[in-house]
Amino acid sequence: MKKKRLGLVHTSATLVPVFAQLCKDKLPNVEVFNIADDSLVKGIREAGSLTAQISRRVAGYLESAELAARITSWSLALPSARRSRRVRS
Repeated sequence: MKKKRLGLVHTSATLVPVFAQLCKDKLPNVEVFNIADDSLVKGIREAGSLTAQISRRVAGYLESAELAARITSWSLALPSARRSRRVRS
């Protein structure tokens, strides 16, 4: 059976080891990968609220994580990502 993959999007790189341990303990048969961008919170703080641009960045990270969780070869991801961008344009 194919091992499940879980992508986590963090607003601080300091959270990566915390969640790595939690996932190791609670989800031992799941391969976990991380995306971290500490500028998200800073941007929200500077803008005073969540902006459309920051929302789009988060949506992009979620799309990337979903794609990465579904595939095993990055060479397969690139054409899919390009098609996805064309659809949204």
